[in-house]
Amino acid sequence: MPAVACPITDCDYVTDDLDATIVAALITAHSAVHIPKREHAAKVNYPLLCACSVALYCMYTSFMQVN
Repeated sequence: MPAVACPITDCDYVTDDLDATIVAALITAHSAVHIPKREHAAKVNYPLLCACSVALYCMYTSFMQVN
């Protein structure tokens, strides 16, 4: 089978003159080069509870359980 070029424009990748199954595998493996890399999502900063907030919540829940 003749050499096969990558179908993506501006890509210079060309396989050698090999068997059709090998050329297909090489082009398939090369396609991973054109997959955009994922960027990590921005870190979410959750609000922190201070000791005072926790104490108020505990007092409120114990009050609600009594009433």
